[in-house]
Amino acid sequence: MLKLSVVPASYIDESPIGYTLRLAKSNGFRYINAMINKTIVNKIVKNQLSEFKFNDCKISHLYKENDSHIRNPLFKHNQAINPKVCLSCIFENKKISYYFQSPYSYLCTKHQCPLIDTCPHCKQSLSWELSLLDGNCTNPQCGFKLKQHSFIHPELTEKEDVSDCLLAGYLASNPATFFLTQTKWASHSSQLKLINDGYKLLNNKDVGQQWIKKLINNLPFYPKSFASIPFKILVKNINSADWPCIDIMKDALLKENSNKTNHECNLVTQAGVAMDLLGVDLFNLRQLNEKNLITIRNNERLTKKTLVDISNIIKKLRKLEYLPSMTPLSEQKSKMVFYDISPAKILISILNGELSAGYRPSTDLISSILIEPDELKNYAIKYFAKRLGNKVTLEQTKEMTGLPIKTLYNLKAKGILNTPSWYRPGCKHFCVFEDILKLRESLSDTQLSLNL
Repeated sequence: MLKLSVVPASYIDESPIGYTLRLAKSNGFRYINAMINKTIVNKIVKNQLSEFKFNDCKISHLYKENDSHIRNPLFKHNQAINPKVCLSCIFENKKISYYFQSPYSYLCTKHQCPLIDTCPHCKQSLSWELSLLDGNCTNPQCGFKLKQHSFIHPELTEKEDVSDCLLAGYLASNPATFFLTQTKWASHSSQLKLINDGYKLLNNKDVGQQWIKKLINNLPFYPKSFASIPFKILVKNINSADWPCIDIMKDALLKENSNKTNHECNLVTQAGVAMDLLGVDLFNLRQLNEKNLITIRNNERLTKKTLVDISNIIKKLRKLEYLPSMTPLSEQKSKMVFYDISPAKILISILNGELSAGYRPSTDLISSILIEPDELKNYAIKYFAKRLGNKVTLEQTKEMTGLPIKTLYNLKAKGILNTPSWYRPGCKHFCVFEDILKLRESLSDTQLSLNL
């Protein structure tokens, strides 16, 4: 318990840290750390020290619930740990409201003026120091008198909309974002600028289209599905899908083409995203890592959330020249289904030099890889022959035969599709490969008109 000579009454809605600053100033301290150490200050800022006492007076009554129902991928807790102040409140009674510590508060509800979190002179973020209560910059090398923002701010009534603008503003400033690292606490500086930038991205057609152009130019030799990762992050995490520019940006992604020819950018993203982009599973991703075609960051255990660098795959594919006689893999899906060969197998075979192919960036990877139709068929037949004796899942059987799962279960019950001889619990979803071949032969030609 801290003993102080002066213990002023707290204000309604005053923040615990704001009250602590006033206590220090009322008792003649020049710096907050002269009264309590930095660890305690940080815990008060984060609302983790409700039992702290000043002269038998707890500050627990100042703690209030945060906006726990709102989720933002940039931070885990809806608690801002950097100061935001209203100069009118400071000049009136040196009050810092609890609500200013919400990451979604950017206006003072009493004075309707923007909150300040950055010195306009030195551009440094404010810190929890006593000079804050005098309306001065907390940077000891500056001390500049803080001034009210002069630019127009958006009028957002819903906190969910503010959350969307924060995320959009972050992505607008960081267009080469292929994954988000969530911090524990909201600690972004220049919050009002971030919200303004995000609001423009979500509402201004020209700003949205220019951002999409940046995304495409960041990855000029990649399929558009790779370059669109930041846009997908935005769409996946915003609370409202009704922002005017979402559909505009979606259309711009389809129409925009890169005008860069020598720009290199590494693509590091989560393994789960990489799997979707490459059309592979976690096992295939491990194979690519063993062949040094992807790089696992920090040598971590590979999971869907592990960060992986997949740039090397595109660098190798870029070296492949395509011929006019080649056809995009996306137009040869029927062969791949008939011979039960996955895009992952084809990709690994191309990168291993087992299959000749060309590369021309298009909408996605399977449309960007081009192969001679006859070469793909010959490769598939050889691969198919090696499958005899293998097990096949019912989902694969569905793709290979065109029959619904329910029908396949009936065929298993009749003994037409057999479970592998090494059956054990959990294997009822597998079939014997040879049975599938016989089934396909027995089906009518019209059902198998795959134009092979």
